[in-house]
Amino acid sequence: MSEIRWDWDFLIHRHLSGEELTEEQRRALNDRLRKFPRLRKRLAEMAFEQVQFRDIRGVSEPVPILIVGPDAHEPATAPLLKPAAAVRRPWILPAVAAAACLALIVGLVVWSSGAPAEPFKVVAGDVKAEGSRVEVSGSTPAFVRMSDGSEAELAPASSANFRGRVGDARQVIELNQGAGKFKVAKAPDSFRIDTPSGRVSVLGTEFSVELRKQKKGPAALAVSVASGRVHVEAGGVVKELGPGESRVFGVEAPPEKKDPAEKKESRPVFSGVVQGSVLGKGDAHVLLNVTRVVSAKKEVPPELVASIPGRTLKVSVANAKRKDTDPVPDKIQFLFVRKLEIGQEITLDVRQIKGDDFVIGALDEAQAQWALPKEEPREDRNPKKKPRDPEKGPERGDKKEDK
Repeated sequence: MSEIRWDWDFLIHRHLSGEELTEEQRRALNDRLRKFPRLRKRLAEMAFEQVQFRDIRGVSEPVPILIVGPDAHEPATAPLLKPAAAVRRPWILPAVAAAACLALIVGLVVWSSGAPAEPFKVVAGDVKAEGSRVEVSGSTPAFVRMSDGSEAELAPASSANFRGRVGDARQVIELNQGAGKFKVAKAPDSFRIDTPSGRVSVLGTEFSVELRKQKKGPAALAVSVASGRVHVEAGGVVKELGPGESRVFGVEAPPEKKDPAEKKESRPVFSGVVQGSVLGKGDAHVLLNVTRVVSAKKEVPPELVASIPGRTLKVSVANAKRKDTDPVPDKIQFLFVRKLEIGQEITLDVRQIKGDDFVIGALDEAQAQWALPKEEPREDRNPKKKPRDPEKGPERGDKKEDK
């Protein structure tokens, strides 16, 4: 959010002329006066000039100075000194009035500085600060010092609101996410850390607080104490931790491990031989309209067997089991499906997977032989060569006639 740029001279003129400022204008002017001494000097000079002007004209209306603290709801009005009617000292009256105005301004600014308008100061670290909210945007921790002397070290990606005094607590920090280490100055009033998961309060100690994200539910609250004692309220649990102690509050209970012996009740599936006609097919499946159940295994309920006829089943090729490799379709079943034709009547062993999705259980020997491509007869590699007569021995050329 971009900061509003005020015309300070305009606000001061309205201020001195007695015109009512808005709440936002009053707060802006008051904060400006606290931070910049030169502006307070400018306001005193303008009051001096205005008093001189009123003295010359003989006007005795008071000049209101509206400076309020950050927690006040109504402006604190204080008039400048009025010009004296009986004794006129032109050079003394404006000087006294200006001095009184300056003293009034300085006094009110000093009083406002003592109020908890700025309960913290960022000492080191890359942060985004807006009002009381601080977000650590860098990759290193941010260090914050509070008005009571306590210190906070916020981890990267943490965000917190430094609210200052709230009720009986001298300092209240709302830790919205992330983690922080706190070194609390000793004092009678308590120092408190509020988180979405719980609250930590101390009087004077050194401790750390962390919000740990969980898969479900709010973040868990981890508290670790270095010195002193802390009081923790989280999820209905109240616990006091001492030096060296740590605890995580609001942790999700681990899921109960199921006994491996307990098995889910198996859903009945159909396994058996059916007969039907081919309505359609793909590369590795066939749509089979079942006309009757030829046989079924004993464990198949009778009502399931009765529900199969009349249904169109998608019967896919089963995957061949191979070790250390991805499953591939059974080659013989794949060739069988490719050879089927639309309208063909077949009897097939099937096994139900889910609903109308089935796989081929096994092909019988006749189906496997039908699926395999037929081998063509081999031709003799040397057709000129005549088969040898078994009754004759090997030819050794022409025999010589006996002499």
